[in-house]
Amino acid sequence: MGILEVIEEKLDRVLGLLEGDDSVQETTLGAVMKDAKSADPEGFEQALAQVDTSSDVELDSNGLPWDERIHTSTKNKTEKGVWKKKRGVSEPVFNEVVAELKQKISSSKGEQVASESIANFPPVADGAPGAPNVPPVPGVPSAPGAPSVQKDFKKLSIQAINEITDKHKVDYAMLDEVFGLFGTKDFTLMQPEHHEGFHLLVDEYACDLNDTLELVQSIVGIAGQEAFDKYMADNFNVREYNQIPRTQLRSLIQALEPWNQQCISWQAQQAG
Repeated sequence: MGILEVIEEKLDRVLGLLEGDDSVQETTLGAVMKDAKSADPEGFEQALAQVDTSSDVELDSNGLPWDERIHTSTKNKTEKGVWKKKRGVSEPVFNEVVAELKQKISSSKGEQVASESIANFPPVADGAPGAPNVPPVPGVPSAPGAPSVQKDFKKLSIQAINEITDKHKVDYAMLDEVFGLFGTKDFTLMQPEHHEGFHLLVDEYACDLNDTLELVQSIVGIAGQEAFDKYMADNFNVREYNQIPRTQLRSLIQALEPWNQQCISWQAQQAG
């Protein structure tokens, strides 16, 4: 019998006790947990390990924890404090995971509040009167669901383009490769049905540029501009990170990440 069956059997005994079945022996939560652990130690430990009761999990400004399925491995956030979206994640998958995370956060908060309420409930003195019965609350009609919000992918695409060309000073011609994927030479000529797919690519491009810039600033601040310029010239035949084609930018990030970690470790040793 597995751990779930053991717990289910014990809960049935508790329900029987609550229903006034004299044939049912009194049991406790401690006994349930002890018996479950004895019946299936490995399964019991695995079940406990799956329950995340940590209160120090870092959340972004939307109240969501980092998730490897939809967020970048660098665990960086946008200027708005939101986890950066992982490259290649489609909008439906992203929304599905976000909804799952919100549900877990909501359930965790509800369990925590309930637990704290029980723990902090004041003891009742001997002979004290019981709480008065609360009259039933009349039913409240359910509120209509919120209308679905349609994203303006044309507007979002323009914002991403501006971030790429203004913030990172990327030559507009570097976007010709992306335009070509959608059979056009300019965004103004793009068919509306392509706006969503185009936004996915340029948004990922902007996120990769942001990640690269953070790494560059960190490395230059420790190793120096001259060392960084030489590395770029020797390995990528360019001087600036914004001259790297979109399709090669991820390779640059993967190369800079270990170098940045070495720089940080070296700086820590010098400080110590």
